[in-house]
Amino acid sequence: MCFSGFMTCAVCGGVVDDLTINWCANGPCANAIRATRSSGNIGQPGDSGEPVYQRLSGSNARIVGIVVGGPCCGPQPSGYFNAVSVVENGVGPTVSTACCNNTSW
Repeated sequence: MCFSGFMTCAVCGGVVDDLTINWCANGPCANAIRATRSSGNIGQPGDSGEPVYQRLSGSNARIVGIVVGGPCCGPQPSGYFNAVSVVENGVGPTVSTACCNNTSW
């Protein structure tokens, strides 16, 4: 699983380790999915709203979620995200993808 954030850029190697974590940040708590890397950071403040995706064969990828947060204060080995279906059902947008000229990972 890969996280792509504004601050962190693309980081792969995340593994889902909790499908129903109760995540709270300066307001009401909400359920989210947690992914963790065994070494290195998965994200940091400023990455929220960015895609979480699964690499497929070749230069293809499947979006699986949207980054909603992580543990406080600086780069962290875990990150929280909502599944695409939760985002689409909750606020009504359609998640679309676009291809760029640089297709290398």
